[in-house]
Amino acid sequence: MKEFKLKLQFFAEGGDGAGTGAEGSNLGESVGAENGLANQTKGDLSNVIYGKASMTQEQTTGEEAKTPTKTKAQAFEDLIKGEYKDEFAKRTQGIIDERFKKTKGIESELNDFKAIGQRLSEKYGVDANDKKALLAAIDNDESFYEKEALEKGLTVSQLKEMKKIERENAELREAKRKAEEKENSEKIYSDWLHQGEELKQKYGLQDFDLAKEAENPDFCRMLEMGISLESAYKAIHIDDMIGGAMAATAQNVRKSIVDNVSSRSGRPSENAASSPNSQIFKTDVNSLTKADREEIERRVMRGEEITF
Repeated sequence: MKEFKLKLQFFAEGGDGAGTGAEGSNLGESVGAENGLANQTKGDLSNVIYGKASMTQEQTTGEEAKTPTKTKAQAFEDLIKGEYKDEFAKRTQGIIDERFKKTKGIESELNDFKAIGQRLSEKYGVDANDKKALLAAIDNDESFYEKEALEKGLTVSQLKEMKKIERENAELREAKRKAEEKENSEKIYSDWLHQGEELKQKYGLQDFDLAKEAENPDFCRMLEMGISLESAYKAIHIDDMIGGAMAATAQNVRKSIVDNVSSRSGRPSENAASSPNSQIFKTDVNSLTKADREEIERRVMRGEEITF
């Protein structure tokens, strides 16, 4: 029989369906029939399990095992080739355009320096592509230093040595600054990672990705201003978090109800042997009575999902 999720309008008022004859009965109904039917005649349908909920654990596990599971890579591939194809193309093109823009800027600067190098190579007669030879030619050109040396009361050699020491000191200071900047950046990033883990645990955000969030300039600006990662994330995703919390609450309530009902189900043979109120398993929609349909309606309204 083709499976379908229960829709209440399938069962119109009037008549008790196809009855409970030999064709409308199922294996589950025969188990514990005396006690089960006795309860039904009293109007108690709490021990009736409707639809696929009556399947044994082995059957359920077997069906799940047959269901193919997509990897994240496959799911992502399906998304970017399907529903999100246009958005992915726009995002990719934007990244390419931005990188191309930066590349063009760097290329322009290199061309300027190349022109300067060409002029100097013509003056000193060295290859413009030989950077070391070009620097050595400039350092050996005393005309570069004569005027300044005269003004400072130094010889050209003394001034050149002083300039060399100044350059070395400047390089050391820059190296120290970069090292401190890197250490500070690593410390800040480590703190953000720690805050991110706390955020994931606190709100159940297992898909939180700091690198992805950092693509948002508003998020980065807030962090740079000293705002905590949690506050910045809330400011960006407050609507999603509220909606997600409400959905999670509803899902937990629904699951609790379904688990409570399902926990009373089990193997027909076990229940028949051990309990005076054995469950009745109804998987044939044609065997449902009016009372069954009303009971199913009540259960669905409580959040249970019943499938035949």
